[in-house]
Amino acid sequence: MNKLLYEHIDKLFEGAPDTKQTNEIKEEILQNTLDRYNDLISEGKTEEEAYRIAVAGIGDITHLIESVAVPDTNAGYTREQIEKNRKSRSILLSVAVALYIMCIIPPIIFEETYENLGVVLMFVIAAIATGIIIYRAGTKLNYSEEAYQSTEPENCETKAEKSVLRAINGVICAIMLIVYFAVSFLTGAWYITWVIFLIGTAVMNIVKAIFDLTR
Repeated sequence: MNKLLYEHIDKLFEGAPDTKQTNEIKEEILQNTLDRYNDLISEGKTEEEAYRIAVAGIGDITHLIESVAVPDTNAGYTREQIEKNRKSRSILLSVAVALYIMCIIPPIIFEETYENLGVVLMFVIAAIATGIIIYRAGTKLNYSEEAYQSTEPENCETKAEKSVLRAINGVICAIMLIVYFAVSFLTGAWYITWVIFLIGTAVMNIVKAIFDLTR
C-alpha cells in the first residue's frame, strides 16, 4: 500500500513546477499521509480502509500547488543575456547623466556673447539626454529583478564592491556639501548653487554604472 500512496501523491503533483518549495510540500504531504496510514493500521483498520481514509484526508491541493507555483520570471533569458542587457543599460544611463551635467555648460560659455544660443543648446542637450533615458527604458528585458538577484550568489568580492561603493558615495556626499556651501558663500548665488546636488547625484550614478560595467 505504501507504493500506492507514493503513486497517488506523485499523480497529485503532476504538472506542478519543479521547485524547492513544491518538493518540500510534496514531501510533507507524503510523510503526513504515510503517518496517517500507519496510525490507522495500528488502530486495526485494514490496508484498504487505511488507504482510503489516508487518501481522503489529503483533500484538494490544487490551490496549494498554485499558490507556490513560480512562473518563468526570466522569460527564458540566459544569465549572459541579462548581464549584457544590464551593462548596455548602464552605459546609456551614464551617457544620459553626463549630458545632463554638461547641459549647464553652454549658458555659462555664452553668457556674455550669445546668451540665447547657450539656452537653446542647454535644452537641446537635455532633450537628447531625456531621449536616451526613454530609449533605455524600452531596452529592458522582461525578467524579474528579484528572481535574478535571488539566484545570484553574493560572494566576498560582491560584498567588498558594495562596501567600496558605499564608501565612495559617502565621500562624494561630503565633498558635495563642502563645495555647495563654499561656492554659495563665495558667490552668493544661492538660487543656482543647488545644481551642485544634482551634479553630485549624477556622479554617484556614474560611479554605480562603472561598478556594474566592471563586474
